[in-house]
Amino acid sequence: EEDSAMKFFTKLSPESPRFHIVIAVNKCLPAVGVNLLVADQKKILKEAFSKCSNFFLSSSTDRNDPLYAKSLSQLVSISQVAAKALHGRGLYELAEIILRCLLEIITWDPLAGVRRISQLFASMREQKELGNLHFSEGRYLQAYEVYSTALHLDPSNTYYNAQIYFNRGSTCLNLFQYKKAVEDCTCAIRLQNDYLKAYIVRGKAQMGLKHFQAAVEDFEEAYRLSPLPSTKELLEKARESIPKPKPKPRQERYQPPPRAPLNWGARDPYLVLGVKKYSDYRTCRKAWKAKVLQYHPDKKPGNEDHFKEVSEAWSRLKLRFR
Repeated sequence: EEDSAMKFFTKLSPESPRFHIVIAVNKCLPAVGVNLLVADQKKILKEAFSKCSNFFLSSSTDRNDPLYAKSLSQLVSISQVAAKALHGRGLYELAEIILRCLLEIITWDPLAGVRRISQLFASMREQKELGNLHFSEGRYLQAYEVYSTALHLDPSNTYYNAQIYFNRGSTCLNLFQYKKAVEDCTCAIRLQNDYLKAYIVRGKAQMGLKHFQAAVEDFEEAYRLSPLPSTKELLEKARESIPKPKPKPRQERYQPPPRAPLNWGARDPYLVLGVKKYSDYRTCRKAWKAKVLQYHPDKKPGNEDHFKEVSEAWSRLKLRFR
């Protein structure tokens, strides 16, 4: 409908007062697309609506003319869409200029919707300014309440709500409510991915919660968005705060207690068993078994004295092989 109406309007002569409607509408349309109105277009926008005002309020204008009604309806609808788009992208002043100009041109019933939007924008601006005033003067609890109220005014306005979430998160940071600050800044980042200040405040809140790794990630993202010295300093401080893993204590090897000196008696036990000096365990045990069987008192010919001597020698050697 907008395209067909614009083609119809372009057929008008530039000398016609109705041609100025096209000028005003053309100034509103870029706000809906990518190319937004900039500061130096405020004057042009006001002039266009002023010329529209001269046309609509002129006594020579026929109110019953179908072109008049169609022009008025088109101007109102496009202007409302443009005002909402501008306000949603943070260009509050331009949005209010459009609505103010519309209210100056027409005062009849169909503009009730425009008045509601205008009142909504005014209320949003007042709540934000009041919250900022409380915050700057250190009244953080009052600022928190005002920001919470502002979040319910226009849930569809992502740009405005991202700012309010960030402001409330900053308030929670000053109230040492770090968990709430993290939640509010996270909401702000969801609405606006490249919100530099929200990353910084959320990083500071993570530091307060001692979540140092999460703070490092937030400061890294902030430094990527804006590599400033202050952001780098915060990032380095967060990295230094990460606790380093403690080295594991060195396990000492088991050292057996020192052995008591062996009292070998009058005769060498190796010599008693008939083996070489310092023979191994198996050799000594084998020799001991053979000597025990040989000198056992129950066997013939047995020798009880040799049996005791062999047993004593083996008991002493067992201490050596422990």
